[in-house]
Amino acid sequence: MALPRIGAHPQLGKLTLTNRLPRRPGVYVFRDAGRRPLYVGKAVDLRRRVRSYFTGDDRRKVGGLLRELHTVDHVECSSELEASVLEVRMIHELAPRYNSRTKHWRSYAYVKVTLDEAWPRLSVVRQPRPGDGCVYVGPVGSVGTAQRIASAIQEVVPLRRCTARVGADVCASRPLRSAPCTPAQLGVATCPCAGAVGREDYAATVGWLVASLTSDPTELLARLGAKLARLAAQQRFEEAADLRDRAAALARALDRQRRYDALRTAGRVRVELRGGAWAVIESGVLRGAGAAEAGGSSAQGASRAQGASCAQGALPVGGEPPASGSPWPVPRHLVDELATIAAWLDARAGSFRMLECERGLALPRARLASFEPRGG
Repeated sequence: MALPRIGAHPQLGKLTLTNRLPRRPGVYVFRDAGRRPLYVGKAVDLRRRVRSYFTGDDRRKVGGLLRELHTVDHVECSSELEASVLEVRMIHELAPRYNSRTKHWRSYAYVKVTLDEAWPRLSVVRQPRPGDGCVYVGPVGSVGTAQRIASAIQEVVPLRRCTARVGADVCASRPLRSAPCTPAQLGVATCPCAGAVGREDYAATVGWLVASLTSDPTELLARLGAKLARLAAQQRFEEAADLRDRAAALARALDRQRRYDALRTAGRVRVELRGGAWAVIESGVLRGAGAAEAGGSSAQGASRAQGASCAQGALPVGGEPPASGSPWPVPRHLVDELATIAAWLDARAGSFRMLECERGLALPRARLASFEPRGG
């Protein structure tokens, strides 16, 4: 059906670049005349997918992409799952100009509860610090998103907002300064600097927040919902809309975190895919994949998956909860792969067979509150 339109395509001569592509799952790389990567994509059928750029893809960037296209490289994979993961790894490594998704992983950020301080607070950081015993939410897509999440938490949890290092000996009889900080004077934070709050009361607030972020965030989100309802009832609609957006960012981050933690703490997961292909996932990361044959193709698939992981530096994965009991945060360079695998398992739940699951894989039954604006 696309053939009648293909004759007018200005880059039709480049269609011959697709002739050697197999009709198999895999990853393709568009390169320019200098062999620089332009775009990385995945496909269930490599030849059909790349040819679709010349027939039915009317996205604005495609015209410029095809004008610069000089060669098409590809890596054949054993399954759609392996292709999806390899696509993410290659985008991270190559940072192609025309890719927008997952390319900016170095800009991801975390919201940190600074449990390594005597009087913990919320902080936005680029990288988690190994072994610091702190609790992290994320990573999320940017520092701005992390700041919105921290602001949503501060709306209903009165942690201190000053950035001074407050020692454990600060109390009413030994204040750090004579007057509370500005947020405390406005009544939106508790400030230990002037001795206005005791250690036990503050520790109870921090403990409740940690439990909400790592176990059950229902009450935390309910507090935000109640405040949102009060603002709407007072017809403070702009403030309500701003709080809704911040609460939605927090709810999304916590929902993703629950899903990621479930997959990471499952340990080693081995699945058989439709058509006999297989995959091995450890702590949420693809460690091996192969086709149904017991010979070369399976070994090559497993080697390719492991090799792509090593190309990114083989940083620690961290699927086990540390001794403190709080799960180690997902490293920035792995979160896109983890998200890809989790989404694939959800979408293909009826098309694969679980052969092994080391410690069990289950998601919490209760759904989190959603603050997403309703359409219409």
